[in-house]
Amino acid sequence: MVKLCFHVSSISHFLCCVFVSSFFVKTLVCQPFPRPDQIEILLAFKNEFPILKCDFRKWSDSKQKTKSWTSKDVKSFDGVVFDNDTGVVTKLDLLGACLSGTLRANSSLFRFHHLRYLDLSYNYFDSLSA
Repeated sequence: MVKLCFHVSSISHFLCCVFVSSFFVKTLVCQPFPRPDQIEILLAFKNEFPILKCDFRKWSDSKQKTKSWTSKDVKSFDGVVFDNDTGVVTKLDLLGACLSGTLRANSSLFRFHHLRYLDLSYNYFDSLSA
């Protein structure tokens, strides 16, 4: 008959490792991770407005937010909030984002089906087209 013997210190080290690893897993899992289709839509929207112009004298808070939209890193999408569970875009805060041009009826903006907040104020849209 084989008798297993564990020392209290071994058990406490094991439990400590389990706790620490579960903390890291929870931290990594809880970070919003954008879905690839949402990244594709964001980049398509960015490309609809190739000419960016800002009047920093008029609106000092203006910033070319979409300029940072280049990678799949959540932090690079200035003004965008992704849902923690699903990875979809729920908020676009593009106030003073230096967007200019025409917002078209077939804009990729309308492909964000889970959008709950949208701010496009203080941009330079010359018209809306159908």
